[in-house]
Amino acid sequence: LHTMATSKMLERQVCYVISQRVTPEGMEIKDIMAALKKKPSPDRLASILNALSANHTLQISNVDGKILYSNLATETSKLLRGLNHDQELVYRVVESVGREGIWSKILKEKTRLTRKFLKTVGQLEKKHLVKSFKSVNSKYRKYYILSDLEPADYHVGGIWYDDKMVFDHQFVEVLLDLTFKIVTGHEMSSVMLVLSKLQERGVTTVALKEKDVQKLLNCLVYDGLLDITDDGLYKSTGLNMRHLPQNGLTQTPCGSCPVAHLCGVHPDVNPRTCIYLTEWLDF
Repeated sequence: LHTMATSKMLERQVCYVISQRVTPEGMEIKDIMAALKKKPSPDRLASILNALSANHTLQISNVDGKILYSNLATETSKLLRGLNHDQELVYRVVESVGREGIWSKILKEKTRLTRKFLKTVGQLEKKHLVKSFKSVNSKYRKYYILSDLEPADYHVGGIWYDDKMVFDHQFVEVLLDLTFKIVTGHEMSSVMLVLSKLQERGVTTVALKEKDVQKLLNCLVYDGLLDITDDGLYKSTGLNMRHLPQNGLTQTPCGSCPVAHLCGVHPDVNPRTCIYLTEWLDF
């Protein structure tokens, strides 16, 4: 009885610690351990977390390769306790992939459900426990994710795509034009300075991130409009954005590459290993 009471106390402490988390996604096991006043052994804590997950008190998520634990809302916890074997099997697989989501074909293979698959997934969708979405990388595939999560950026395309998941050329051109004007208005510009100025102008309702501005600046560097210093600051090359001749080549880093004549011949200069071309393609 003493052991059971101790376990229940530890479970309550773990749930309380997780409820005080700073990030909404959850906490890693090392952070949970650090926050506990009376620290159990690593194996004991892992056992407690697994038990809380099994009885649907905690939710396990995979976020950027990190295993995170978070408390489940009471309503969700009650719904999960009412699932049958097939429904729980599908839910657990979807839960394990986090914001990455899982292609319906892979989900079907992992759960080994054949005729019951569509019915089971449909039941979970009606309970608002999972939802489907399409990825900009493969628009004809259906992916599944937990209902309270949003797909990873590489699925939705970030700010560069509209609500129909079509690349928004006009919006990107507006951002590039504003970014260019901000940099040319200063002797030197950092990524954070450009981000701050863009946010001040309120050009988008979507929150711009540092990595988004970095891509815009890189694009302008590839177009030969900006230079980057050894300190990672940006400055104008003196070219005018509105009068820059445009063709297929000038849109790529190759158009302004000083060693383009060696590309494909020199062992150290080729498209396969070119970091500038790789970053440009990723954009």
